[in-house]
Amino acid sequence: MKLITFLLIFFFSGFTSFSQPIKKTEVLLCGTIHHIPDSVKQNWVAFRKFLQDYKPDAICVEYRMPGDSVSLMQADGKNYAKINDSLAKVWNIDMPNAKARIKELYTLLRQIDDWEKRIELYQLLYVQADFGNANFQAWRAHRLISILPEEKINEIRTKNPVYKRIEWLARNLKNNEYSNVVFPLAVEFKIDYLVPVDDRTYNMNFSIAYTTAYDEVAGTKFENKARIFWEEFIKDESAEIKKGNALMFVNSAAWIKRSDYAQTGLYLSSGNSHHREYVRYWNLRNKKIAKNILDQIKGKGYKRVLVFMGNLHIPNMKKYMMNEKSISIKTISDL
Repeated sequence: MKLITFLLIFFFSGFTSFSQPIKKTEVLLCGTIHHIPDSVKQNWVAFRKFLQDYKPDAICVEYRMPGDSVSLMQADGKNYAKINDSLAKVWNIDMPNAKARIKELYTLLRQIDDWEKRIELYQLLYVQADFGNANFQAWRAHRLISILPEEKINEIRTKNPVYKRIEWLARNLKNNEYSNVVFPLAVEFKIDYLVPVDDRTYNMNFSIAYTTAYDEVAGTKFENKARIFWEEFIKDESAEIKKGNALMFVNSAAWIKRSDYAQTGLYLSSGNSHHREYVRYWNLRNKKIAKNILDQIKGKGYKRVLVFMGNLHIPNMKKYMMNEKSISIKTISDL
């Protein structure tokens, strides 16, 4: 009798555990606008407050992956590796031990925040071509230094020439999604490392296809149709920026549908072969980004992942990821 009771308990407990649905990683696609003037920065504030409630444990960003040499060459020139090697020499970086030092710095900074260590981490990440995370560390170093007395800041400028580079970077990032949404959210939720997922392999191809098509359709009905479409598109986006609601607006279901037409349907309607090539390369880029996201988050145990991409990418990103069984894919309009 005891044996039967044991077997029944074992069977039903085992059945219960195996019958429980496997919890999927939830991926939230967030369309961004890459530049919003400081005069209407309430757009950033409203968007950031909305995403604070999501409480992500990972953030993917539109930066090239450090090991993706093809994309890095397309975006930063074929000599990017030589330039980084030269910087490593100027900065006296011990390249064979750079990865170990990066790991050590992350550990130390979790214990005590320190602007000098963040500048060093910025330099190490930069020469490793991890530009997104280098910028994140530069932004964090600048925040720490900017609250110091002016006399101390001037002393840092004199003694640490890299800080002038960081100040320049901070000015350039001031009005984009990183300084205003991505980096602050990462700090708030103690996310040390941002996951770079961009792909630029086909950028040259679709740029050539677009400019060739542009010349070929000049003076046609399609050129006028496209001009009117984009004038209305930009006008509507600009109006929402003035209202302070642009980032929620570009993540609405209606705008996502419109964005899909903007990058694919519109150009396919021209009948031009180079426009078809442009759309093909645009789709390939987004397909590779989607694959990068899935590869980078797979098996990491993340519960909620935020993905920040220019809003025109969102329709394709959702299409290429929606059938992946290991994740639950959402856009902001789904929440």
